[in-house]
Amino acid sequence: MDTDNRQPKTENRQPTGLALMSADTVSRALAPLVDEGTLTGDDRAQVLWLIGEMRAEGLSYAEAGRRIGYNASTVSRVLKGEYSGSWPNVIEKIRQYRHLRAERARLASAAFVETSVWEKIRQTCDLALIHQMPAIVVGPSQLGKTTALLEYKRRSEYVVRYVRMPAAPGFRTALFALAEACGVTTRATPEQLRRRVAQALDCKSLLIVDELHQLAISSGRHAAMKIMEYIRELHDLSGCGLVVCGTRALDHDLIQGPLKGWLEQFAERCIKRLVLPDDLPWSDLLKVAAAYGLPEPPPEAVPTFRHMRLNRYTKLLALGGNLAAKRGEPLAWPHVLKAYELVAR
Repeated sequence: MDTDNRQPKTENRQPTGLALMSADTVSRALAPLVDEGTLTGDDRAQVLWLIGEMRAEGLSYAEAGRRIGYNASTVSRVLKGEYSGSWPNVIEKIRQYRHLRAERARLASAAFVETSVWEKIRQTCDLALIHQMPAIVVGPSQLGKTTALLEYKRRSEYVVRYVRMPAAPGFRTALFALAEACGVTTRATPEQLRRRVAQALDCKSLLIVDELHQLAISSGRHAAMKIMEYIRELHDLSGCGLVVCGTRALDHDLIQGPLKGWLEQFAERCIKRLVLPDDLPWSDLLKVAAAYGLPEPPPEAVPTFRHMRLNRYTKLLALGGNLAAKRGEPLAWPHVLKAYELVAR
């Protein structure tokens, strides 16, 4: 029986002076255990998910220990690959906590509707992850791409690292964003970070780079080329799945535009190039409305909503719900139309 979770309370404190480990350090520490068969690749992925969670949420060793049923000292030894107790018990505790967190997130995001955009993005991410290849998602803004990508990250049983490309990024800015998304400390030189981010990814992980069109609309040509080359390098070195996502500018300016020759090899290696429609299918809009308890809209309301982007549409449904609540009435289409009138003034 594993008795590490029954240590005196004094050991449940975060080890003095011990900074939170970087994901690449954890990955290197666990590699020998995978090589010798103590851990499987999936086991290591669970531990890497935990350190990513700790860094993203700012969890101390003690708090992480409370969530998986161990003390701070045990968590530290697990992350260092120095744990001498039952590894299967630790991995199972991490899985249980991960499942619990996913269920809580699911309840918190109960309003999420599985539209056709979600289904297409889910399939594309699955392909990239399973086959360890790049994929491209292109579509207009406000169509629900980012929401779908984050939902995929939440639901996945694997390690999914999501990074939103900053506006007007230089190489250093993009590198730091990638490092933070992958759970890698940014207290390092750019050259060190280049190597360490790649070490934090492996064939069991998926890297999602969203808003990549920022390279086309707000970065210089040199910075855009350098960032894209590094993203390609991350995939090559780590063997991770890779999904890049952006608006039409990603396709027109980066993939098919002035940098086409330079990016041609990257585009040709993609397992899928998903181009989303300009408008959400009407069946999806009906599905979203049904999630709010609404029937099909009356004919006179159809032209108002048929070509509306998803984000604006859901906000109008929420505003309509607020109007209905203030009147003590169940939500109906007249409330949504009234909300539209108020916003359109």
